[in-house]
Amino acid sequence: MAGTRRIPKTSGNLGDPSSISLSPSMLPPLVLVEGFCSISSSASWGPFESFLHPITENDITSNVEQGSHKKRRFIFASVGPVSSLHDRACELYYALKGGRVDYGEAHSSEAGHSRYGRLHEEGLYPEWSENNPIHFLGHSMGGPTILYLAWLIQQGHFGKSAHLDMILSVTSVSSPFRGTPLAYILGEKYQSAPAIRTISLGNLLGSTIHFLSYFSPLTRYLPSSLILLDFHSDSRNLGFAHTSVKSLFKNMLKSSWGASRDSAPWDLTFTSSDEREAMNWATLNAKTWYRSYVSCMTEADSPGVSSLHRPVETKFHPFYISSTMLGRFDYYTIHPRPLILNKRAGGAQSRQFSLHGTQVDHAKEELEDERRASQVNSTVSPDGIDTDSHDGSRIMHGEELWANDGAVPVFSQWHPGGCSDDTCIHYSNPPEDPKTRPWSDSKAAQLPRPGIWHVVAIEEPSNHSSIIPFWKGTEKQIRFWKEMGRWLDDVEAATIQVSPNITQNT
Repeated sequence: MAGTRRIPKTSGNLGDPSSISLSPSMLPPLVLVEGFCSISSSASWGPFESFLHPITENDITSNVEQGSHKKRRFIFASVGPVSSLHDRACELYYALKGGRVDYGEAHSSEAGHSRYGRLHEEGLYPEWSENNPIHFLGHSMGGPTILYLAWLIQQGHFGKSAHLDMILSVTSVSSPFRGTPLAYILGEKYQSAPAIRTISLGNLLGSTIHFLSYFSPLTRYLPSSLILLDFHSDSRNLGFAHTSVKSLFKNMLKSSWGASRDSAPWDLTFTSSDEREAMNWATLNAKTWYRSYVSCMTEADSPGVSSLHRPVETKFHPFYISSTMLGRFDYYTIHPRPLILNKRAGGAQSRQFSLHGTQVDHAKEELEDERRASQVNSTVSPDGIDTDSHDGSRIMHGEELWANDGAVPVFSQWHPGGCSDDTCIHYSNPPEDPKTRPWSDSKAAQLPRPGIWHVVAIEEPSNHSSIIPFWKGTEKQIRFWKEMGRWLDDVEAATIQVSPNITQNT
């Protein structure tokens, strides 16, 4: 039947997703999308698949012998590690469907690179369609990349055959949906991004990228296993066949790519995030399930007195310095002023939550804050408190601006935009028993609701790479992947239950 989703034939009780049996060859695959300067490969992610759908005692006695134990296909989709969200989304689509990457005529003209990029002679999942939807899991910038892919589909960028219902679920881990101070700390100019400070780690990174891209044509002679980082710079003609030595050194002094609006550092700024929200880039699809995992490795510096945070981990932790800087970052140094500081514009949450996901009633405080803000212009003090220049009263911002995982503040990991009853449901760690999972208002099924963000706090302390992409075999990682498997089971069960027009494959 045209226009309907096909989900594998099932048996079992829909009210208990763990009892449902699906044909292993027909399970929707899970596409893994990495973030900024990261590598998507099974080598770094480790043997997570053994925990996603673990073999139980029941499997050993029945299902495995019959060949019906759940086996899901995992697809590592390579996209540009320093490319813009637009370019990464285009690369993701064509990596899955196949064909030559088309960045679009208008975008490529504005960005100053070729319209067409790499040719994928065979897609990783060419059958991807509305009838064959897939799950997406994005770490860090991989989360916004998936949402931007959905936005481009909605805008018709990939033609009429592409539909939002092709995306069955979106799961993010530690994703900077609303930007991160780290972009400025690494080199973006506070007052004039995307310009980059000459003496900065960001500029050094740009120089390295141009140098490596200059010799990238030589990598075609190397086996793919030896290519550690693929910049996907095909459309920019940065190799020695198209770029002079003089141009190379010029870009190594100051990267034209890194200092443009068509790069990852710019898309990680608050200004870029505000522009995306202004164009309503992350509209929720009624037939897609959304979930975000939030990590945090800091604690309040002075609870009740200051909103600033400090790292819980030791000084020798790789994210210690960055988490300290994010925990004391002065958002008012950025121009234009980020919308997250403007409660009346929906920058702060219309509902507020503790860092553990529990809803907190601050309605009276918010109304008083708005009354004061309407009377005077406020400035922020170094302790995270607005100081009213008219009467000296103090208005504390939420801790979620400074609580962080060493790379992304907590509020940015929740989801795009502010919180509302129609946008999100916040949880602490989800329970193990499917009968008590709080996914739905329906007491009968206890299955997740589509078209709304399910925000889950990872047990603390958790840094930006506690779960993925580097496998360490910790109990925290194992618990995450087991719960991830249950979530995918629940989504697939809920898809059958809430979509009466679904046809089941036989």
